[in-house]
Amino acid sequence: QAAAAIQHWLAAGSHERALDHLGGAGANLVRTSPGSVSAWLATMPEALRRDPRALILEGQLLWGAGDHEKARVQLRGAVAGFEGVGDEDRAWLARIYLADTLVFLGRYEEVSEVAAGWEEVSAPIATFAAMAVAWFEVIALSTLGAIERAESLRARLLRDPAVAAQFSFIDVLSTSGRGLAAG
Repeated sequence: QAAAAIQHWLAAGSHERALDHLGGAGANLVRTSPGSVSAWLATMPEALRRDPRALILEGQLLWGAGDHEKARVQLRGAVAGFEGVGDEDRAWLARIYLADTLVFLGRYEEVSEVAAGWEEVSAPIATFAAMAVAWFEVIALSTLGAIERAESLRARLLRDPAVAAQFSFIDVLSTSGRGLAAG
């Protein structure tokens, strides 16, 4: 139904409303219909293509296609755009993709910057997303050999066992990172 609504708004020339729908259903559509999402974004006026809602979708498409360098640029733009309008939830959701992209690219030193402020987040969605980003920081620090900093951050993330359990797979990755750093 989301695809039909997006098509409807695009056919009516209401690109803003189409982008609203894309912003709400985009993550699912990026996975199931990346070609359609890409085509819909291509029809947007240039001003809307620079909107953070479009940038995060474009970043996700590039990330999924393996073009991580271009995804990094789009995702940084999405983070800045969402922060600029005070959308904490979406800014932190964009930071998840950005942190993952940076780890994939081996730009570990940049992940701490992306994770900065994760403990000050208060909105429920942003809090969950910020914790995910902080776990990527643990991976990055571990891989860089900054084991004490990684362990300190990991200990803070593990304070609430129920919440930490949701990130156990990332904890395993951080342990692997320590192995890489040790040689």
